Amino acid sequence: MTNFKKISKKMHELLKQGRHEERNQLVPIWRKVFKEHDFGFEVGEVVKYHFSIHTIRNGAILAIDEDWQITFSDCIVPATLVSHLEDMPIKIEQLTLFE
Repeated sequence: MTNFKKISKKMHELLKQGRHEERNQLVPIWRKVFKEHDFGFEVGEVVKYHFSIHTIRNGAILAIDEDWQITFSDCIVPATLVSHLEDMPIKIEQLTLFE
């Protein structure tokens, strides 16, 4: 597990426990590790991204800035809301036409 994921998990646990002060002390470290983390995305790559809390879209990356803000044709999102297509589980649903 990378340092980024370890710190993110620890912050999430502290938040769930209501230990906000301890969580907030980790924020500067998280920001530093976030900027140094390689998310593995490249300009032109087609990925899945969260457009909103309920909407996941596929799109090509147009630009990536130094703070890992990723630009798509319709929005700019942080790299934490983007995933490679192969990382996403495929849902297979069978529709029954005759019941």
